[in-house]
Amino acid sequence: MKTPLFWDIAVKNLKTTLRDKKTLLFVILIPIFFYTLMGLLFGTTSADTEGYVYSIGFVDLDSTSANNPQYPNYNISYMLEIMKDVDSLNIKEYITHESAEKALNDLKIDAFIEFPDGFELFLNESGDKAYAMYDNDTTSSSAFTHSIDNFMNVTGSYMNVTNITSQDFGTFMSTFNESGYDYVLLFQDGFEAALDAGTMANATLFHRSEISNELLTVEVETIKSTMEGFFLQVDPPASKADIVVDPLAAPGSNPKPVKQVSIFFRDSTEQLTRNIITATVQSIIDGIINFNPNEIPLEFNEQTVTNIEKNSITLSGPGYLMYGMLSILSMATILITMERKSGNLKRLESTRMRSMDMLGGHVISNTIILFMQFGIGVGVLSIFGLRVYPGSILSLITGISLNLVLTSLFLNGLALVAGTLFKTPEASGGGVWIFLIPLMTFSGAFFPLELVAPTLVPYVRWIPTRITVLIFQDLMINESTLLNPQLWINFGVLALFGIVLFIIGMKLYGRFARST
Repeated sequence: MKTPLFWDIAVKNLKTTLRDKKTLLFVILIPIFFYTLMGLLFGTTSADTEGYVYSIGFVDLDSTSANNPQYPNYNISYMLEIMKDVDSLNIKEYITHESAEKALNDLKIDAFIEFPDGFELFLNESGDKAYAMYDNDTTSSSAFTHSIDNFMNVTGSYMNVTNITSQDFGTFMSTFNESGYDYVLLFQDGFEAALDAGTMANATLFHRSEISNELLTVEVETIKSTMEGFFLQVDPPASKADIVVDPLAAPGSNPKPVKQVSIFFRDSTEQLTRNIITATVQSIIDGIINFNPNEIPLEFNEQTVTNIEKNSITLSGPGYLMYGMLSILSMATILITMERKSGNLKRLESTRMRSMDMLGGHVISNTIILFMQFGIGVGVLSIFGLRVYPGSILSLITGISLNLVLTSLFLNGLALVAGTLFKTPEASGGGVWIFLIPLMTFSGAFFPLELVAPTLVPYVRWIPTRITVLIFQDLMINESTLLNPQLWINFGVLALFGIVLFIIGMKLYGRFARST
């Protein structure tokens, strides 16, 4: 059975390529060198940041607002601005937990902190301490400033104070956990009489359990100074009286619920790094909220993101693979111009061979070489940590094969155009970089496209090499299958580029062949 002419030409081109040592070096050894270099540079990079500056994601899930002009430090936005000025942290904002988690898995950040819903409201309520006061004193004083009732009324104008004297004290204390109060101030019997006599006046400050000694000391001193400021300022002064406030944990009490700030890490993050980041974040946030005095208890909860972590060579692999395949453009352009220079085009034209046979042979041979280079790239990068996360094996193999064929069609079409423009192998070797530079630059292979000027971003998305990289990313990293409609949109756009460019190239090639 006679083989098609385009197949004979494809076999001829492959034999020529593999027999020529210089071309073989260009097709096989240079890609091996390139992929090895990329692997050495980026494949052994640790997922952990070892420098002094940590990239920290910042997620605000709180829908409440402190709305407290007296305490702007209770606003999460205020904390964000302060943290951005910390030299040891590089703060990056994220809107959702999912976006921050993706950035964490993509190695864009080292950790992220997350503020829960209701956090600002919690700070506002916790900062405004709620006091219940009970008058257990059966004595009374005629002096205005020795009256417990007057004290409650006056302090109630600037403190969150509730007089619970009308209630049964034992019943109230049995429900203290659910009451929402932070403290209960009990005036002991004989308090007003002791003030009149200038002796010791006793009160008990009931508090919730598990309060820190530092916070309790501050609270006792605050209450005592408030009482002294009222009760001991009389005419004549009762300077001989001594007010004693005894702290006592309420029986069976529990701390008020605390809103936790979560800090998320990758599985691979070392404990030392976790400790440094947690301690840094905790000290900054605690310092902002509780700068004077230390009032609001805060809890920081370390959590680990259990999603599959993808290393840097895996995340960058699709771009490297596409970049390595771009050598086909240069080789195909030089091959076309060499056919003209050597007179092969003229001889083949005299045999009345169709241009389609000639071009088909070039496309097939170049596509086979493209598959070879892709295989070399995957093999070499795998040594340095490249891992593939397919949605399905069938989708991976079929999708990558289709992507390589469509990319080859585009590159061969562009080579036809470039070959007719530059005409000689010498001019093609340098001139082809007019096409290569933008194709490489805007593919996203070496730097995030977020760094591109905003006015260019909508257009860069549709550059063929960028589409090739996006398809590789979806199939090799993002676990997409061929059921993903975005994949087929990308396939369609890449095919459209290839077909249009190939048709233009064929017409130019026909004129090119006749001009030899």
